Formats: sequence, structure tokens, C-alpha cells
Amino acid sequence: MIRAILRYLFSLALCFCFGMAYPHSDLSWTKEFGRVKVRIKTGYDYEEIQKIYLIGELTEKYAKLIGYDKVIFLDFNHFYVGNCEPDYFISYDRGAIMNLWNKATPEYYLDYDALVIRQVASLFDVCNSLQLVEYAVSKVDRIVSLQRMIEYDENYCHWRINSIDTVEIKHRLQQPISKGLHEILNIKLERPGKLKEGVSYYFQENLFTVFSRLKGKPDKDIISLTNIYQLTSFRRSAFLFDTDSSFYFINGSGSIISKKVLIRNADEHYTPFEIKPIENGNFSISYWSYSKESGMRLDEKRTLFYDPKTNELKRKETHKGD
Repeated sequence: MIRAILRYLFSLALCFCFGMAYPHSDLSWTKEFGRVKVRIKTGYDYEEIQKIYLIGELTEKYAKLIGYDKVIFLDFNHFYVGNCEPDYFISYDRGAIMNLWNKATPEYYLDYDALVIRQVASLFDVCNSLQLVEYAVSKVDRIVSLQRMIEYDENYCHWRINSIDTVEIKHRLQQPISKGLHEILNIKLERPGKLKEGVSYYFQENLFTVFSRLKGKPDKDIISLTNIYQLTSFRRSAFLFDTDSSFYFINGSGSIISKKVLIRNADEHYTPFEIKPIENGNFSISYWSYSKESGMRLDEKRTLFYDPKTNELKRKETHKGD
């Protein structure tokens, strides 16, 4: 009980610090793919939103492949203020969450019982998500009989939710990928949204392949990565972040890609990178991060200066939260 109270007070303090310089509250994005319903709760327009839409579309294709015609609810809680070990929950119910911090009544997402696969993570892995779907649809009766109410008090969440044994769920992710999932992972899916011209990516064979597209010309693959943290495109260039502290610069409609650029001391930033063209073909890169001065956690806006000609990144200025 004491631990829960301390976590609650710390969360309030964290929200207060956010509010001093950047008033903000989390939002939920939802989308449906046939009988598959997808929701993500996050703080900003992160690339993870596009990833969970890919997961939703692939889940629908897998359900059709095996003939599962009931509703599947994929619920993603994005831990975006740092890195965390993912946690997974599977149940067969209405997808309710009771937030124990504010003692609210349960929040039901569905009007009926269905498979609910819930994740709390910094990054949502496509293959792992599909493995959980495969396991859940094959064990519905087991899930119904073994699920129970559990208390989850990690990663700024203090919930009471329904789930089967979380150890059992993680054990499933250690198993080999099935033939059916290999077939689904071989499907080529572009990032959601119709790209007419520019830089984007597609997901296939558990890789994100970045490509450039020009009218009247075949698409040109640029690089394949295991993860994409952020993709910010301009008319003939793009910033491709493979992690929260490194990026590539793509220029010349994909004909030139830089060496990887590292952002030092970028740990514990909690917003996507804001990138703007400035003078002489250069760019400013800004983000909000934590400052640990005097043992306190205050937020500050950091701005960096990037020169594509030299592929150099320099610190430009820092704004402390008022």
C-alpha cells in the first residue's frame, strides 16, 4: 500500500513537471481492421502508432488465414518516457481497466466479451505481437478458465485487469515462429497512408525497409532496419531515426544516405524529435528531455544543429522549463 502511494505521488510530481513547460495529456488512437480492433495510448504522434496499425492489419490477415471470425482487441499502452521491459496480458472479456490511482470505475472498451491482448512497452514488436495473437486464438477455452484479476503496478500504470499468467505469456514468445506466421510475415505492407512521392518504408520478413518513390520510376530500396523510431520527410530528403538517439539523413530522393549520426545525452527524452529546415540547407532538431541538475528532474528543451554537407551535429541551445 505504501509503495502504491509513493508511486502515485511521484506520478503527480512528474505530471506537474511536464505541465510547467509543456501542458499535455495522453491520448488514444483507435482503428479497426475487419473484426480486429486496435487502440494505442501515447503522449505524442510517435511512429509506434503506425506500427500498431501494421500489427492490426497483419492480425486481420492471420485471422482470415486460420478462419477465426470473432473480435480481437489489441490494446497498446506506450511507455514513451524511457525504455522499459515489455509486459503482456491476455484475457477474454470486455477489455476493462480499473485505474487504482484515481479509484475510477472499470473502463470497458467493448460491449461484449472478446480476446484482449494488451501490451505495455516502449517499442511494439510486430512478430511478438503476432505470436501472442496466434497463441490466444488457439487457447480461448484455456484463457477463459485460467484468467483472473491481477494488480499491475509498473511503468506509470497502476491497474487492476484480467489476465492469464504473465509468465506463461512471455514463455510463449520464446517459442519458434510457426509456418502460418512466417506466411503472414512474408506479406509486404507499406506504412499506412498513400505515398505518392517521397520517402517511406514497408514491413516484410520482420524488417522495416525504407524506400524512395518518384513519379514514373520504380521504387528504390534504401536500407532495411529491425526498428524505426521516427521518420520525418521533406520534399527531397528525410530523417530516419533507427533508435531514440541515432539517425540517418537521406538526401537526393534516396540516392544518398549518410553514415549514422549519434545524439549524445539524449536519454530520457519524452517527445518525438521536431525537425525544421533552416538557413543554408541545414536543420534544427529539438526535443524535450529531463534535466537532473541538483538531483531534481526538471524538463528542458534541447535544440541541435545538423549540417548535411558535413554530417555533423552540434548542440545549439537549451531552454529550461519555467
